[in-house]
Amino acid sequence: MCILFIDIQINQLDPFWWYLKFIVLKT
Repeated sequence: MCILFIDIQINQLDPFWWYLKFIVLKT
């Protein structure tokens, strides 16, 4: 949850984080 919350904010800054989140969620 924490990662998602932080990622949502970073997502707007860099799409790269979005991909990283996808990998983390899949893992």
